[in-house]
Amino acid sequence: MPRNSHARRAIPHRPRPPNFSQLSKLSPTSIHNINRALAHGWSSSTKKNYASVIRRFKAFCEDEGFSPHDIFPASELALCAFAASHAGRRAGTTARNNLAAVKAWHSYYNAPWNGSARLRYVLSGVQNLAPPSSSRPQRPPVTLSMLNLLVQRLDRNHPLDACVLATAFTAFWGQSSRK
Repeated sequence: MPRNSHARRAIPHRPRPPNFSQLSKLSPTSIHNINRALAHGWSSSTKKNYASVIRRFKAFCEDEGFSPHDIFPASELALCAFAASHAGRRAGTTARNNLAAVKAWHSYYNAPWNGSARLRYVLSGVQNLAPPSSSRPQRPPVTLSMLNLLVQRLDRNHPLDACVLATAFTAFWGQSSRK
């Protein structure tokens, strides 16, 4: 099939359910319970985001001419190419999060993960090539004078004020513990 063709090969979005047949000692109930627990192993919003990434990953691989066998389970080359496609365009964390979705897909279906040290180096390169627009400038830290102002002006007996104060103190102590 020609590269970048809009005709898609049949790559199942949902491969077969995890295969636990090799675990013949388990009862059908146990296998059902494992599958049910796996289906609820991620929050619904995470599953929705991951499904979107999987669609993009499959489309990317198909456009690049990878065979279905290189897409699932994903070959190291497919993983590296997908990660590198973010280079100079997105933050390294975006590439890492996208690969976390692809890895979760593999985990769910008990497929081997072919990520390696080479993939980690590609991800480091993506991080180093991230455009300045992909990150926000550092914000000024919360200071003691800011906290004092909040303590003086907020009513700790009012739930919203107490919540704002607690959040400010958490931010202050959170930034203090960084190295």
